[in-house]
Amino acid sequence: MKKKYKLRKWVKVAIVLLSIIVVFGIINTIRKEKDTKLVQNIKQEEKLVVGQINSVLKINNKIEEIEVEEPQEEIYEESINTYTTRMTSYYPEEGETMTASGLGIDNFGVNENGWFTYNGRIVVATASTRLGYTDMRTFNLYDELTLNIDGIDYQAIVLDVCGSCMWDNRIDLFASSVVYAKDTMIEVKIK
Repeated sequence: MKKKYKLRKWVKVAIVLLSIIVVFGIINTIRKEKDTKLVQNIKQEEKLVVGQINSVLKINNKIEEIEVEEPQEEIYEESINTYTTRMTSYYPEEGETMTASGLGIDNFGVNENGWFTYNGRIVVATASTRLGYTDMRTFNLYDELTLNIDGIDYQAIVLDVCGSCMWDNRIDLFASSVVYAKDTMIEVKIK
């Protein structure tokens, strides 16, 4: 007859403690793996942010290189259909990607000057009666204009509204980047 040995209480306690230690070891290993992945993700995001900051710094350096003409007062010519005004620009770096017409940069082409185009016409924003003002020259969406910029006539289409254009009656050109921005006096011909 074989003798049956009973495990002593302290052996049972030791087995339970060893089991608990093993479970905590497994949990700790899983946490370390998650922490390592998290650190890797943070490092990747950090690289992306640094890259974006470098891009912004490059754009900032280009902005400093751009010569800006001093804006002049708006000059109205005798003709009701032709006048001279200031043209400024807006661009996606300012967060602008959609226009009041519902069309966005995905719907536009870009011309050789880096300006957004729609059906061969440069895209502009103007003062609008939609904004509630009528004392300035205003246009409606899809109005077509001819803009003489630096001595060259460009066909333009109004696809956006410009709140600040209400104050000084200027026209805002939608440029594909700050690098292609313009701030100059232009002649406007109304069709």
